[in-house]
Amino acid sequence: MTSGKFHFISPSSITINPDRQRKDLGNIDELAESINRLGLINPVVLSPDNVLVAGERRLTAILALGWTSIPIQYTTELPEYELQCIEFEENVKRKDLTWQEECAAIEHFHWLKSANEEGWTQEKTAEALGVDPRGVGKKLAVAKE
Repeated sequence: MTSGKFHFISPSSITINPDRQRKDLGNIDELAESINRLGLINPVVLSPDNVLVAGERRLTAILALGWTSIPIQYTTELPEYELQCIEFEENVKRKDLTWQEECAAIEHFHWLKSANEEGWTQEKTAEALGVDPRGVGKKLAVAKE
């Protein structure tokens, strides 16, 4: 269980256990760009001794951005196996959007940007979302149907 209280610490003071479950961190540049634009939406979770429990991709992006302070939440005093269960839950219990939801979400994002930013294009939508421009066109067409 987490403490429910948020703190700010130096990201360089966080220890990452080399035995973490996730080995492929994916596109950190894309996540860093999003965090730079929008801020950190979900804080990382640490054990009381500043060992990372959840949020390695977020932490790596923050380090790449050069932030000197990061919002974190501590776990309460939990045994190691429960900390590993928290890591597992965060990585596998989330649900991706269905393809229909993704098409509708891209259409809505594109509409919002087009309505509020002059000269907004499908290419800019693709760049902002980090996806192939041809794929955006197809998803917009599907969403219209």
